[in-house]
Amino acid sequence: MFSMIHSFGKRHPRIRDILNPVWQPAKRFLWLLRGKLLAGRPIKFSAGQHSFFMVDEGQIAKFMWAGGFEETERDFVVKEIRLGMRVLNIGANAGLYSIIASKMVGDKGQVHAFEPSSQNFNWLKKNIELNGCKNVKVNKLALADFQGTLSLNRDHLHPDMDGHFFVQNISESPLVSPDTIEDVSCTTLDDYWFRACGGIIKPVDFIIIDVEGAELSVFEGARKTFAASPNLVMILECTKNVSEIRKFLMDFEFQCYLWSLDSCQMIPVEIERGSFIARREISKNEG
Repeated sequence: MFSMIHSFGKRHPRIRDILNPVWQPAKRFLWLLRGKLLAGRPIKFSAGQHSFFMVDEGQIAKFMWAGGFEETERDFVVKEIRLGMRVLNIGANAGLYSIIASKMVGDKGQVHAFEPSSQNFNWLKKNIELNGCKNVKVNKLALADFQGTLSLNRDHLHPDMDGHFFVQNISESPLVSPDTIEDVSCTTLDDYWFRACGGIIKPVDFIIIDVEGAELSVFEGARKTFAASPNLVMILECTKNVSEIRKFLMDFEFQCYLWSLDSCQMIPVEIERGSFIARREISKNEG
């Protein structure tokens, strides 16, 4: 039902805008009602030609149930990830992209998911098991530019949103914040990937990263992995340190794009805040 309503809204944006003030409260009520009547029943959704399931817990599950969540990003992931790829999902939350990537890479591919939050990691494990993803390795771990401990914090502007947790270096802020949820372990991607590949750094094909402002720290700890991955494609959300991330990606010869749902093509853009695709020049990848 919700996918039909969402599709109708896309076709008729004026009607959607008129009804939106009524529809949003109704949607919240229906989610609460579903929780009473269908508690514990997984949510089913589609990506490409495949169907997936999520446990009915948390913010991402609610968004998927309502329809329309990150359509552009999901469409690009389905079209770009192929059989046999090595995929990293950094800031995996409940595992939406991990379970999609698992299906796309097949038995010969592999997915490594990283989620430091105990709550979200629990949902991630449940969703991996629910979808029978044998090729996904889940890690209760944050990635950064050092090995040690970070504090996991709520966004005080959105304290109830489990997708808005962010990490902070304890050495930079030793005082416990009222927004702190827990302390979490962190390491660099270079160190993790070196060990995961048995003492070498193999090329990574695709990275999905959503770490609420910690992107630059993750990148700084992944220089060797980036250097070893000439065909790497990333889809990321940049919320902080835009100029530094722009320089980092330029140093590694990445170009940035937006994905067009209508034309199924990548459109070159300058790096700004928000979601975008980063990849080397297409000619280099194809060569």
